[in-house]
Amino acid sequence: MSRNIRVAIDLRDLKKGKTGTLTYLKSLCLVFDNLNKINGVEYLYIRYPLSVFGGKNRVGKIIEHILYTLWKQLVLPIYCLINRVDILFCTDYFLPLLPIPQKKVVVFHDTFFFEHPQNYNPIWLKSFHLIALKALNPNTMIIVPSNYVKTRLEIFLPLMKDQIIAVYEAAKKIELQQSESFEVWKQQFNKKLEEDKFILYVGTLDYRKNLESFVKAFYTAQKNNPGVKFIIAGDSPKYKYGNGKASLIKLIHSLDMNDKVLLIGKVSDTQLQYLYRNALCYGFPSLDEGFGLPIIEAMENGLPVMAANNTALPEIGGDAAIYFSPFNQDEMTNAIQTLIKNDNLRNELKIKGQERAKLFSWEKAGKEIESIFKNFYVTQ
Repeated sequence: MSRNIRVAIDLRDLKKGKTGTLTYLKSLCLVFDNLNKINGVEYLYIRYPLSVFGGKNRVGKIIEHILYTLWKQLVLPIYCLINRVDILFCTDYFLPLLPIPQKKVVVFHDTFFFEHPQNYNPIWLKSFHLIALKALNPNTMIIVPSNYVKTRLEIFLPLMKDQIIAVYEAAKKIELQQSESFEVWKQQFNKKLEEDKFILYVGTLDYRKNLESFVKAFYTAQKNNPGVKFIIAGDSPKYKYGNGKASLIKLIHSLDMNDKVLLIGKVSDTQLQYLYRNALCYGFPSLDEGFGLPIIEAMENGLPVMAANNTALPEIGGDAAIYFSPFNQDEMTNAIQTLIKNDNLRNELKIKGQERAKLFSWEKAGKEIESIFKNFYVTQ
């Protein structure tokens, strides 16, 4: 090979990405930094120079969408042309329509655009079908986070079955950073606990996360286990579609569970690590997940996991979690009661979970993706 394969990476998602997609891009870039030019691949980073509008103003949203389209469809191809890029890598579903560079790799984190269109802003939904899907061609590879997503995406994109490859994600690396602000937060949090134990959920408050059903199940289980609370860390996405926060709060009020189900909002990495390390167990009742990153994060921190038995969750959790139907209130209640009461099972799941988490690493993911780049480059 006369020179390194030049792979350009779109970094705009570092400014816009939500928790999972942001972790994905940041973690891979750290791996690519260490791999740069070692195995015949040179990584170039295309940094987005502007701030990203995240407000609710309609005009602001329209302007942001225009800037995003110009970035994807004009700036990225020009950069790739000037810098003699061989492969463009985008981690946010969208690629340029122009064949510059000829070969592109894109990440589809899930199939929600196809399966839950009602949860998306109509503009983004139209953009997905008119631009993102139109940009896919024989010179495109699609990376997905699980075999479940691969199987589902093959249904919606049957002509691209051979161009879809599953590469597992991994937990975000977090170090517990002691600080005065963290100590204040910890004291306030422990005061709310009132020495109770707690079940943890981390993530957005979308309807898709099925938190209302889990709260109802917890309400029943908690009657026999009054010394346990349910902590929900996270908040709603800024878009209104699929936002389940208001109805969740209404349910908690109606059940008179305001002191037992605590919505603590978004947390820092250090606060998140503290929650993982001090919870009794983790609950993940989601109706649809492309991977389920919190499962691996919880397991890595020795936290027993109970999860819905659907979509990608059993594939990722394996035998290191207990599962329930997200549509069956009794099964959820039984799972909650079982993990609260069964010390031996929690210890068993802790050990299994920590071993399971070792199967997932960003170093492994980065090397697999680099192999995809190399094989794709030599394919004519």
